[in-house]
Amino acid sequence: MRIVLAGMLVLASPAYADGSVPGLPVAPVGQAVEVPPPDATKKPATGTQLAPEELLQSLQTLERDLRQNVPAAVTPPPSVINVKAGVNQAFPISASGLNRITVPFAEPEIKTVSETAGITVEGSVVYVSAGSADPVSMFVLEKGQPDLAISLTLMPAGIPQVDVRLELDGQSKVALPARRDQAEKWELSAPYAETLSELITDVASQRVPPGYGMAMFDASHRRFAPTCTFSFGTQVRPAQILTGSNLVVVVAEVRNVAGYVIELDESQCARPGVLAVAAYPALRLGPGEATELYIVSEVPSDSGTPARPVVIGGSP
Repeated sequence: MRIVLAGMLVLASPAYADGSVPGLPVAPVGQAVEVPPPDATKKPATGTQLAPEELLQSLQTLERDLRQNVPAAVTPPPSVINVKAGVNQAFPISASGLNRITVPFAEPEIKTVSETAGITVEGSVVYVSAGSADPVSMFVLEKGQPDLAISLTLMPAGIPQVDVRLELDGQSKVALPARRDQAEKWELSAPYAETLSELITDVASQRVPPGYGMAMFDASHRRFAPTCTFSFGTQVRPAQILTGSNLVVVVAEVRNVAGYVIELDESQCARPGVLAVAAYPALRLGPGEATELYIVSEVPSDSGTPARPVVIGGSP
């Protein structure tokens, strides 16, 4: 029997002739420790035939053996867990509380055979209640995109409720496809100003709005590149772009590379097509400090409709 501390993963699966275990490779949180069975031959001496010093030594030996043979208590998993596609990730969850797992998908879909676990999905967050002591096995994938899936084994244990974020290995290279019909429905579900505010709030909270696609910013997105005229010593690096139906959000890193404090003026990012600008978590940056900058622009029309020229300043 193999006991994994922290994950408390017990594997007793049948093995092949070469000793391997069928199924996906498993990456438990914690280290595997071989726990030897108690040595039944070691017993404390009793009676009056032992001197007090010998009796004390025997009791100390017994106590040490007992401590070595008791596995450590289960500890909660880290708040961020790196996962890989094709590798089963096992970690403990609360057996009695509601557990929260944030996944790297805009519209996650759950595949499981568990009949006791309660599983609900809200945006990129999966809520799980164990329902029993049985492990909860599941696949998490982007809806409509079955090629990329995360395999999880959740081990109920006597720990407080868990709140973890899963980060897909190489996520920076993973693009979430945009679904313009869903994005347009979300964009039109509230007044214009409220939509812009909620859009920036979602992105600042590390959420992808419904239907929005996400990709790393590259040369193909240069028409949306920030043109902010911040003070000297400010470095702006566009990193991500989220695309909806009518709106686009560029997420950039703003870093103070000067030796003095810099105050960011968001209005310095204004230009035609830019609808909203916000910096989070700070507008005041000390030397070496950085913050995220969100720039919301409108998606240029590709309908091919000819534009009406402006008459002001034209020939009489």
